[in-house]
Amino acid sequence: MIRVVTALVTLLLSATALARPVILQSTETIPPPDPTYTQFGYGMAIDGDWAIITGEKVEDPNDEYSAITQTAFLFRRVNSRWVFQRKLVETQGYAGYSSPSGLAMKEGIAVVLQGGLHIFELSGNDYVARNVSGSGDGLGSDIGISNRRILLGSGDCAWNGVILEFSTANNRWEGVTTLPGEPKDGCDDEFHGGPVEISGDLAWVSGGGLFHRSGGTTWNPAPIWSLPAGHVSTGPLVLNGTKAFLSGSGRYGAHVLNRDASGTWQDQDHLQTVSGMYSPGGLWGVASGGSPAFTANYEEPYESLVVNVFQLDSNGRYVHSGQIIPKAGENGNFGGFASSGRRLLIGNGGGSGPVSYLELPATLPSPPAVIQSTFNSDAAGWTGVSGQFATAPAQTGSGNPGRVYRQSSITGEAIVTLNNSDWTNQAVEADIRPTQFSGNDRWVGLATRFTDASNFYYVTARSSGSLSLRRKVNGSFSTLASAPLGVAINTDYRLRLEAAGDRLRVFVNGVKVLEAHDAALSHGRAALITYMAKADFDNVVVTPSPSTPLYADRFNYFNSVDWDETPTGTWLAPVFDDLGGGYSFGLRQTSVAGDARIATGVPTDDQVVQFTAIPRSFAGNDRWFGVMARFVDASNYYYMTVRSSNTLSLRKLTNGVITVLATVPLTVSADTSYALRLEAVGNQLRGYVNGRLLLEATDTTHARGTGGAVMFKTSADFINYRAYQP
Repeated sequence: MIRVVTALVTLLLSATALARPVILQSTETIPPPDPTYTQFGYGMAIDGDWAIITGEKVEDPNDEYSAITQTAFLFRRVNSRWVFQRKLVETQGYAGYSSPSGLAMKEGIAVVLQGGLHIFELSGNDYVARNVSGSGDGLGSDIGISNRRILLGSGDCAWNGVILEFSTANNRWEGVTTLPGEPKDGCDDEFHGGPVEISGDLAWVSGGGLFHRSGGTTWNPAPIWSLPAGHVSTGPLVLNGTKAFLSGSGRYGAHVLNRDASGTWQDQDHLQTVSGMYSPGGLWGVASGGSPAFTANYEEPYESLVVNVFQLDSNGRYVHSGQIIPKAGENGNFGGFASSGRRLLIGNGGGSGPVSYLELPATLPSPPAVIQSTFNSDAAGWTGVSGQFATAPAQTGSGNPGRVYRQSSITGEAIVTLNNSDWTNQAVEADIRPTQFSGNDRWVGLATRFTDASNFYYVTARSSGSLSLRRKVNGSFSTLASAPLGVAINTDYRLRLEAAGDRLRVFVNGVKVLEAHDAALSHGRAALITYMAKADFDNVVVTPSPSTPLYADRFNYFNSVDWDETPTGTWLAPVFDDLGGGYSFGLRQTSVAGDARIATGVPTDDQVVQFTAIPRSFAGNDRWFGVMARFVDASNYYYMTVRSSNTLSLRKLTNGVITVLATVPLTVSADTSYALRLEAVGNQLRGYVNGRLLLEATDTTHARGTGGAVMFKTSADFINYRAYQP
């Protein structure tokens, strides 16, 4: 059974709105000082203008037991570039054998655990080695620095932590306090300490808990936090002043807790992305002062790890304000991370490539607002460059209930651009219906970063049966990627072109088909474009960010924890049956007693919710099944219903009151597949069945929520659920 949650969505909806983050990429790469080092960047630390990056050189790559050299390289930022200074620590070893290694830099102190514990302090223009005594045995790779104290995980027999302080009298760093942890399973000199954290007078040791310094070198156990029911902590944590940041689940994101004067912890905020339910991530770091904070997770749009940037807003809440994505030449799996204020080092592929560097601006710009055009009244905001564009009634037989933006010239190139869309990061999508081609290899398409008729990126759906991603720079054409695509007149295609950083992507009917990297054009407007072709354009959406998955489920490995069922309904998953077009996995709802609803995802504003539904039985007249968007609770959401009375209806539920927004006839029968898609973008609602736009409405009642399936006295199967933010 799927668990019942009644207050969850309301709780999440009361939080700060999840804004679209600005897309960021690195501005500098730091290569190894010695090109013979094949591993570089598996360890990194940064403190202002100084950084340490570790590398490894294998003497004989063909010998599995080859001698290796491990080096900690010291860099300094000079004239806005990172410049290698010297080798700080270098040790020799053998492949196949490794001991814990770690790095930390803060407050002018550098700690390197590599073949032993090394501590350096900044003096003038260099880091000077200090003597160390009494650090203990079994040191782990986690290192914390705060208020001139160093905390390391330690212990051959227990999960302890050891605190070092500098002794002026003895001119050395000395172990002064052991923070006791849980015993290990026996004692062994190969056992090492675990994760640790320290900030001011608070310290945390994995297996030992939280400690508070009462004075001098005395640290006492302190009450630790507890999370609300259903919340979990799944990984690293960071202490920052009176706050604790804990990695959490995809449903809630990382937890931000605050310790009050009495020592009590309160769950204060969350670091959450709209894609958190689909691709949960982990906490990577927090800058001094608590902002910005960073998490990382795998993002489908880029097929790689990304670093998410969160900043405090004027209300003291964390907002997802930036997203750092890989660019051409960088490994798709960021392999490490270090931060100092707004300066970031990001590793590539677990230490297999150069280190990327980025300094965040003091204030990240707010992305532009989403622009959409339905052309039901006019084409305000669009400027013609060439061709003949005008609004017109949709083609008879198309099913489109409204008007379109029709390009009626059949000679040459036709272009119209969107005013107020001159952005760096940009995505444009539209329903495109070619109505006539004049000759062979003619095409319809979309453009981004259009500055003039000689400079833009564009995608073309061509009458010759192909899809082509191209650029035009100073009037010269280049093909960046292409793929076969059957293109027919009087057929609708949902086309999308994205330009985020140096990454370009093309989607057809919601499926990614093409991708390329190019940095020739940095900004420009969105545009609609044809060549020797007539076409109807409709439902244009222009956004400052790429398509972001909110949730997807093929139900073959159904995770019931991710789905919330409002009371009623009998849900079974996974089922394996003939679900239309052959056997496949799906989600089945078997009750015909009354309402049944199921929802998932992180609440957001703009969303597209789609899946295929197969009704199995209707218990009475005018029974129905459908798709929900902006689901707040059982009494508030938008929904499109496919009804046994042979109608399709777009509706809203507001405090339990039903309002019909639009209705059209539709033949409905049991055991028939219906591909449903409900779009809620801004104040526009659009309903599609089997790829055809059939319903439209304008409404502002529900600003955001989640997506899902809903039905009344109907049993049905569901396959291939997908929701995304356009």
